[in-house]
Amino acid sequence: MKNIIFILSLKGLCSNCTIIRPGEAGVKQNLGKFSDKVITEGTISYNPFISKVLKESTQINNIKLILSIPGKEGLSVNSEISIL
Repeated sequence: MKNIIFILSLKGLCSNCTIIRPGEAGVKQNLGKFSDKVITEGTISYNPFISKVLKESTQINNIKLILSIPGKEGLSVNSEISIL
């Protein structure tokens, strides 16, 4: 019986933590309102019933687009665009 209570309490403690890894940033949302503080790294504890932590990568993502655009003369022009 004591083991079951210990396991349930351990699970409850672990469910209200999140880890912000290097290369990520996090913002705590409490009852729909965002906090002004941006968390860059580390472990964050929060109340899972009224708040959550939103994580986003801060690393550079290269998005490459290859498009076929119609030109003025009616010919197709191939265009390659890279967005950082």
